[in-house]
Amino acid sequence: MINTDNFLYKKGICSETTIGIEGDYLLTDLLEEYLDVNTSDIDKRIGSIAIEALENIANPLNYLLDEAKKERRSLNAYIAGKLMENPYFYADIAEKALRLIKQTKAMQEELILKERSEE
Repeated sequence: MINTDNFLYKKGICSETTIGIEGDYLLTDLLEEYLDVNTSDIDKRIGSIAIEALENIANPLNYLLDEAKKERRSLNAYIAGKLMENPYFYADIAEKALRLIKQTKAMQEELILKERSEE
C-alpha cells in the first residue's frame, strides 16, 4: 500500500476525495482513478496494460497460473517458487508491458499519420 498525500493530488494522480479516505490506496486503484479522468482510448489502453503488469507483479502466483493455463501446462510449485524469488522475473513482466505500451503508441502514431495523409 502507498500513502496518497498531497504530492499525488498536486500531480493530478488522485482526486481531492482520495485524500479524505485515509490516503491508503493501491497503486492500481490510483491508476484506475486516473484513467477515469482521461477520456482518450489510447490512454485507457496504455493504462490497462500498466495496471495488468502491476497486478501480475503484485500477484505473481496468479500470473504464473494464468500463463500455465494459457499454454495448457501444469505449474510446478518448486519452479514457481524459484521464479518468484528472482527479481528478473518481475523485471520481465514490466519489460513486456513496456514493449506492449511502445507498440500501442506506435500503432496510434501510424493511424494518425495515415489519417493526416488521407485529408
